[in-house]
Amino acid sequence: MGIAMLNRMKARTGLLPLTVVLTMVISGTATLYAQNDPNIFVNVTSNQDKAADNKFGKEYHNSLRDMLENKMFNGIKAAYPCLHYLDQSAAEQMVGVERMRELLGGEGESRLPAIANAVGAGHMGMANVTVMGGTVVITGSIADPKSASASGRAQATAPAGNNDAISAAMTQFVSQLVASTGSAGPKCSSWQGEISASSSLHEKGKNPNGDPFTIDTDLKITCQMGKNDNDPPPCQVSYSYKMAGKDSSITTSSAGEPRCVASAGIYNGIGKVRVGPCRFQAIRNIAVAGTSASDKNEISLGGWDWEFPVPRDARQLTGSKQVDKATTLNWSLTYR
Repeated sequence: MGIAMLNRMKARTGLLPLTVVLTMVISGTATLYAQNDPNIFVNVTSNQDKAADNKFGKEYHNSLRDMLENKMFNGIKAAYPCLHYLDQSAAEQMVGVERMRELLGGEGESRLPAIANAVGAGHMGMANVTVMGGTVVITGSIADPKSASASGRAQATAPAGNNDAISAAMTQFVSQLVASTGSAGPKCSSWQGEISASSSLHEKGKNPNGDPFTIDTDLKITCQMGKNDNDPPPCQVSYSYKMAGKDSSITTSSAGEPRCVASAGIYNGIGKVRVGPCRFQAIRNIAVAGTSASDKNEISLGGWDWEFPVPRDARQLTGSKQVDKATTLNWSLTYR
């Protein structure tokens, strides 16, 4: 379709370009919110004997502790993506440095449940790296702070001074530690159900020449949340658009699977659902004074979102809201 022909069509019909109409009809912004997922408090310690002091220096175990802290964070987050990870620094920020000093006043693992309870952690992890002469020993466990009973334990060793071997041993240790918890470990839940957005706009008017025109837009996007742990979730789109005037028309249609952003969550007592932006391929047909042309292009629509007060521990979100004059959001979700 040539530019000249499009300009003649606009002059005849007075119709706005497709992108302008959609901008007016379908618009919005979105911010992702997180559900109150399970969390874990992890404490990593280190020490070494005098033989290691003489061979590697008194601060050697501190560098190994830093390495193990990094391995613990990466390994646990990889196994449980939803898990909120709290180390000692994060715990100090939550309960205060002085309170942490009081909680750390005990000896051994017995102090950790008090810290985990103080920060509201549903799980606690502990790991220690000890350098004994020429050997590095890594031990640790994951436990329930209420019972202080370990749900999983692991141990690994490596030759001191060999960073590659130590790094590999730590990676193996964290992997075994996570695997050893089995069904007693943290569980990542998600919002499951459906979120949809429907838009419908039907308008009539006359262009400056007095010729009538019509605009009809219908859109339905439906996303299945929590299905097969897909990210982004699978969605379906049904879209039709038509501008018709004297001796001219534009029709655009699409049906299938768009690339779509959709989310749901609760944060600080506020629930939020979101659909879009969504991108999909559409077929456009243009007819002007007996001449027609068609092409395929990509359309991006959305997004739409809505916030509403809910209990912080809510496990169901169900509702419907008209978010603008043409668009309605519907959601029916369960957190499990």
